This record gives sequence, structure tokens and C-alpha cells, in this order.
Amino acid sequence: GVTRLRFSQECGIGIKNISKEGSERLMRFAINYALKNDNESLTLVHKGNVLKFTDGAFKRWGFVLAQNEFNATAHENGRWLQIERTHQAPLI
Repeated sequence: GVTRLRFSQECGIGIKNISKEGSERLMRFAINYALKNDNESLTLVHKGNVLKFTDGAFKRWGFVLAQNEFNATAHENGRWLQIERTHQAPLI
């Protein structure tokens, strides 16, 4: 029953597909890469505050994977995860 959108012709509307499997594959690769290359940190960038069903899920799935597969623990500030440097990165 929608006949008109409130956005002007200068706006775009997009549909974003995201999968748990693909998100986990990307996160696993990124963590392994950071560990193998002795990086100081890895930043997970998302817009979960406005895209709760896609980017919010990406963040949640990434944090769960880091905790389950890499034994990541919560940082004292509660916003970050830490992976011990002694953790050996599995071969990809």
C-alpha cells in the first residue's frame, strides 16, 4: 500500500545481504593474518548502532568467533577483546 517514500530523488536505497558463515570466514582470516604478522591490534569496523540486523550481527558473530576459536577475553574497558600473544595461529 506504499505509494510514496519520504526520500527525495537524490537518495539511494540498498539491500544488504550478510551471512554468519561469510562473516566468520572473514573474521577468522583477519585474526589469523594479524597473529601471523605480529600485528599490535585488529579493528573490527561496523555500523551496528544503525544497521543492527547486518553490521550488528557481524560484530556479534566476530566477537563470538574470537572468543570460541582464539580464546579471546574481554578487555578491562568491556569494549574490546584481547588474544594472548602466546596463541598460535592455526594454518589457513
